[in-house]
Amino acid sequence: MTRSSLLPSPGTGTFWLQLNHPRPEIVSEETQAVGQKVACGNESTTGPTGSHPAAQCLQPKPSSEVLLERRTAGSDRDMMLPVTHMLAFSAWLVAQSKATPSAPTVSIFLKPPGVIPPGGSTTICCSCQCDNGKFVLYRKGNPHLELRGSRAEFPISNATTEDAGAYSCHYMDGDTVLARSEILDVMVQEFSLPTPVLSVLPGQEVAAGAYVIFRCTIAHSSASCFLYLEGQVKTPELLYKDRDDFNLSHVHKGNGGRYSCQCFTKGSLLKWSAVSNALDLVVRDYTWNNAVRLALGAALLLLLGLFVADAVRGPAGPGRGSARPLRDRGPSALRGERDR
Repeated sequence: MTRSSLLPSPGTGTFWLQLNHPRPEIVSEETQAVGQKVACGNESTTGPTGSHPAAQCLQPKPSSEVLLERRTAGSDRDMMLPVTHMLAFSAWLVAQSKATPSAPTVSIFLKPPGVIPPGGSTTICCSCQCDNGKFVLYRKGNPHLELRGSRAEFPISNATTEDAGAYSCHYMDGDTVLARSEILDVMVQEFSLPTPVLSVLPGQEVAAGAYVIFRCTIAHSSASCFLYLEGQVKTPELLYKDRDDFNLSHVHKGNGGRYSCQCFTKGSLLKWSAVSNALDLVVRDYTWNNAVRLALGAALLLLLGLFVADAVRGPAGPGRGSARPLRDRGPSALRGERDR
């Protein structure tokens, strides 16, 4: 129960009201730790200088303040809980993305590319960034050949019309198909058009970012041509007669490779030419090369500077700089040197 009492205010003649809350349990001074505050009443201890408080007293907090603190602590916990959940969910997503690898892809292309003449030869190439599996070559939807490894080459020699058709590669682990390639159409046709000539401007070796022109020239008035890049999976570029060249602006490393072209005419009967000469386009990244050269040059200059500085200082030794020629020391010095 709360008690009130009137206390005189020293030197003023007035009184002030003190509310005394119920006292908590008093802790003995013998059990008080250093720096610990204890709860006590209004008792005093008499000493040489008079009376002074026996210990620092802590009044219990009102119930409203205790309730406010509890609510604040609870709200802090409520705010931290969603953040913890979000962090845990993010970590789970990262773990799932690492644990679930992306599906492998299979590439299929001809080497060399183009239409094959009867009796000619080519190679169907299949590649995949895979391990511990096998390639199965499908011809017209039926399994044809099987090879193991991450790259497989299926040669076709002495080609006939029976070798023409749609081919695809399946990469398999046991009886499970892990990936399938696109469809590759292999054509076997007679060549009746002149062989075209492929040229490249400004040359076969260019710097990255250069402007390159491929020109496929054929002695025929209405022929169109395909531009092939060996190993390219996508459909080859088609060069029409009114556009007898193919332009590459801002070439990069990915544009390098072996190019060729082949021409055809449309009419009542499709006619083909042989595949042209092949040209290797080399793209040099001179920016990187120059950076490497500059770094090596700077290191060499620094090394030479260290050598020069060391030579200028000369060998270190005791009494360096104090020796003088004998002729500068007088006759007594000369006699001493001869006596020794």
